[in-house]
Amino acid sequence: MSKVTVEMKDYKTFGKCVRVSNGEIEFYATTELGPRIIHLGKVGGENEFYADVNRKSVMRLNEFDYFKKDEVWMNYGGHRLWHAPELVPRSYLPENYPIKYELLENGVILTPPEQVKLGMQNQIEITMAENGEIKVIHRVTNTSLWEKKFAPWALTVLALGGLEILPLSQKQPRKLSNRNIILWPYAKINDKRVTWDDKYVRITTSDDPNPFKVGTNNDEGYMMYFNHNNLFIKTFDFEEDAEYPDYGCNSESYTNDDIIECESIGKLQTVGIGETVEYVENWKLILGVDVPKTNEEIDAVVNKYVK
Repeated sequence: MSKVTVEMKDYKTFGKCVRVSNGEIEFYATTELGPRIIHLGKVGGENEFYADVNRKSVMRLNEFDYFKKDEVWMNYGGHRLWHAPELVPRSYLPENYPIKYELLENGVILTPPEQVKLGMQNQIEITMAENGEIKVIHRVTNTSLWEKKFAPWALTVLALGGLEILPLSQKQPRKLSNRNIILWPYAKINDKRVTWDDKYVRITTSDDPNPFKVGTNNDEGYMMYFNHNNLFIKTFDFEEDAEYPDYGCNSESYTNDDIIECESIGKLQTVGIGETVEYVENWKLILGVDVPKTNEEIDAVVNKYVK
């Protein structure tokens, strides 16, 4: 373990970024757009996140009077903050402008321009401990003149080539259902990238352009992605009696021929005028981990790195 360093450094086509590292793990956070945590990886190694360096993923917004002429929404990749449930135009407000940033001893606070028409203000605070573990605090403030009901939504866009593990509830309520498995209209239940069993949903990636998305009531409170011989883990809280969007989903995964996403979602709640909601994820990047092939091997990884 080494002391965490924070510096300003250009990153590919994303301009000036904040680089945070403990000497073994590093992440880059954008300041000229977003915000996005655009890179996470071993120092000098592969980016575990997808970074749209060529701006392939563009949604043109001309058809909506809500937006300025010729405005576009760009995915950019990396990790971002939204609010659920997903709606157009609310979920696709352009994030193409410089943001305010406050450097911390071991991280950074990223504050984009207020979403004035929406009446909401996002903020991400991300810090790294000396052991490389990362804490991400997502904040959404209601800046409008009325109450709003929403859930903070943390989306991590990852690079293709790996295996995602989405755990299913193992609770055993007498005579009652214990698992939500929600599919989007475009998702085929027999998609070849997906393997279903009683404990885990496993999702691989491919060059299949057809999108697939699934959501669950993830009371285990984690998602995992194996790629580049490394393991990315995000953990988060689950409240048993809370209301969650998308028929009760607090974790979701989306993939196509460019990306795969690990998404976690906070509870739906009514937020008063001027109030701020916080939602926390904790990340680990474990280096040198083989891809598990059986449930027993997945169990061993969970017991070692998650529990």
